[in-house]
Amino acid sequence: MSRDTTCTPPRQRGGASELTEASGQRIFIRDLQLPCRIGLTKAERRNRQRLAINLDMEVEPRRVGKDRISEVVDYTDIVAEVRRISLESEFRLLESLAERLAEACVVHRRIIAVRVRIEKLDLVSEAAGVGIEIERRRPAKG
Repeated sequence: MSRDTTCTPPRQRGGASELTEASGQRIFIRDLQLPCRIGLTKAERRNRQRLAINLDMEVEPRRVGKDRISEVVDYTDIVAEVRRISLESEFRLLESLAERLAEACVVHRRIIAVRVRIEKLDLVSEAAGVGIEIERRRPAKG
């Protein structure tokens, strides 16, 4: 049994490809490992703990096909801000760090919502990680 697996180009409609209508977009940062001063006690915060940070961001739909960084969310900017917050701040709770990272994402003009997942990698020896996951959405205008 033979199956045609060739890729046919999208049909044209008024000079534009059918693939130019954007229905949604997500960008993600996966397993960004950073040391952070975090913990309930001063003793726990004395040494930085290794964290894995994951961000999954819903981005305003835009027409695709423009090959310009000004048309997208530059994830290197997001990584730099996450790194700054994690390295320069001290938190008692993972929940507090997660909230701060979510705030930093949704202030971006194109990010609609974010899921933040943070894991302490070295806290429980029998586990790959323990942590928190939150989802936040930018308030609707109006």
